[in-house]
Amino acid sequence: MLTKCQIIVFHTIKHSDNGVVVKGFSNKSGKSTYYFYVGKKHSNNNLIAPLNIIDAVVYNRHSSQTAIGMPVIKELNNAYKLQTIREDIRKTSIALYISELLQKSIKEIEPNSELYNFLVKSILLLDSLENGIENFHLYFTVQYCKQLGYMPINNYSEERQYFNFETAMFCNNFNDLMCLDIEQSKLLNRMLSLQLYNLNQIKCSGRFRGEFLKRLLDYISFHIGSKIDLKSICVLGEIFN
Repeated sequence: MLTKCQIIVFHTIKHSDNGVVVKGFSNKSGKSTYYFYVGKKHSNNNLIAPLNIIDAVVYNRHSSQTAIGMPVIKELNNAYKLQTIREDIRKTSIALYISELLQKSIKEIEPNSELYNFLVKSILLLDSLENGIENFHLYFTVQYCKQLGYMPINNYSEERQYFNFETAMFCNNFNDLMCLDIEQSKLLNRMLSLQLYNLNQIKCSGRFRGEFLKRLLDYISFHIGSKIDLKSICVLGEIFN
C-alpha cells in the first residue's frame, strides 16, 4: 500500500551501497524508521540531511512492513527549501543537535500533530533566523520541554532563585543535583519570557552556554527516566566557544 506523508529527518544509517535507513518523525506515523534506496536521481544527500522536511510516498507491504522489516520510501521531495541551515555552519551544528535530541528523547510512536507542527515551525524559524543564532538551541530546548509535558513553571522571584528539577518550579533552597545554580536559573527565567526575535539580547560566554544546555538535558533526562548523552554537544562547544 502506498501512503503519502511528510517526514522530518533525524538520522540516516548507510545499509548498503544503494540503501540507507532513515529515522525520523512523520505527520502520519509519529517516530518511524524507513528504508530508502539511493539511486542516481537522489544522489544529493541534502534530501535526507538532519532536520530536512520531506514529502514522501511510502510503501508498506500488507499495510504493515516490507520484506526488509520496515516501510520503504519510494519517492521523496523537499517539502520546504531550507537554505541557511545547509550553508551556515552554526545552523548546521544546531540542526545536528536538535535531530539527535529528538531521536533520543521522543519515545512515542503514535502520530502527534502538535509536536509535529512545533518541530516544523522551529526548523523554519532556525532557517530564517538572522540574529541570536548562538542562542537558538537553548531557546528550542526550553520550548521543547513543553512538548514533552515538562514545561518549567516561571514563578521566579527574589525569594525563589533556584530552578528545581523535581517540582519544575523555582524555589529558595539550592540542591546541587536537583537545581540549576543561581546564574543558570536566571538565564532560564529570561528564556521562559523571551521572544525569539530578542535572542540576540542574551549575552553569555560559550562555556556558560554549554553548561546551561547540559543542565537542561539533565532536567529532561530526569523526567523521561533515561540519561540523554549527545555527541553533538561537543560540536556545539567548538562552534560557539
